[in-house]
Amino acid sequence: MPLVFVYGTLKKGFCNHHVLGKNSKFVSTDTVPGALYFIGHRHYPYALPTLGWATPKPYDSGERIHGEIYSVDTETVRELDYLEGHPHHYTRMEIYTDQGRHVHLYRASDDAWFHAPWVEHIPGGVFVHA
Repeated sequence: MPLVFVYGTLKKGFCNHHVLGKNSKFVSTDTVPGALYFIGHRHYPYALPTLGWATPKPYDSGERIHGEIYSVDTETVRELDYLEGHPHHYTRMEIYTDQGRHVHLYRASDDAWFHAPWVEHIPGGVFVHA
């Protein structure tokens, strides 16, 4: 079953956690190199990659995104793709976490980033409200 790294409204206790479904299983918390931003609103965050995310030892900018890892079935991946507007709003990509897990992560699409009316950095890489 695929692993998904979630860092925003899909985390436990947030409004979209239910989309992970009953067949999903919490694996652990972890971090990935990169930063979180609000892009045009403050309802949910966008992850932006640090160069080299797709390799086991990425370039390290020093910033980290904190999140949770879940084991999910392929049906849940389809539901997440729909929720995240993949590939136009968010883009699903495969990355390695700091603990070396190979996971799927939804990052801000180039289109979302390019058309953002404003951008705000989320300090510390932790999304705390929804």
